[in-house]
Amino acid sequence: MSRWHAKSDTSRGAGGQSRRPNSTICVYKTLWTGLRPLYASVPFVDISIRLRRFVEGEVATLDPPPIDGRLAAAGYAFKEIDDIRALVEVFSNGNFPYLLIATITRYLLEGGEIGVPGEAPPFVGSHETNVQAPLVVMKQG
Repeated sequence: MSRWHAKSDTSRGAGGQSRRPNSTICVYKTLWTGLRPLYASVPFVDISIRLRRFVEGEVATLDPPPIDGRLAAAGYAFKEIDDIRALVEVFSNGNFPYLLIATITRYLLEGGEIGVPGEAPPFVGSHETNVQAPLVVMKQG
C-alpha cells in the first residue's frame, strides 16, 4: 500500500531565504499532482455535490431573507444582480471540492497519512457549472 505524507522543508540558504525561490509553487504542484487521482474520481465529485446540497439545504432551513430586494434598493440593476447570482454559483460550485482538498491538505501537513489501497473510478465529463459569470477586475484606489 502506497502512502502520501507531507514533509516540511526547512532548509535555508544565506540570509535565511529558502534555497528554492519557487518553493510555494513546488508545494502546490506536488499537492495537485498527488491528489489528482482523488479529485478526478467519481467518489470525490459525488461527495462534493452531496456536501454542497447538504450545506445549502441546511442554510435554507435558516430561512435567510432574499438579497435581491436589498441589492435593488441599493441601486443595483437587474443585470448586475444576475451577474452577482452567477458569480455566487461559480464560487459555490468550486468551493466544496476546494474545502475537501484543503481539509485533506491540512490533515497531511499535520502528519496524517492517506492509504491508497486501490483506484477509484475516474470521473468522465465535467463538473463545472453551466452558468457564465463575467470576469470582474477589482481595483482599489
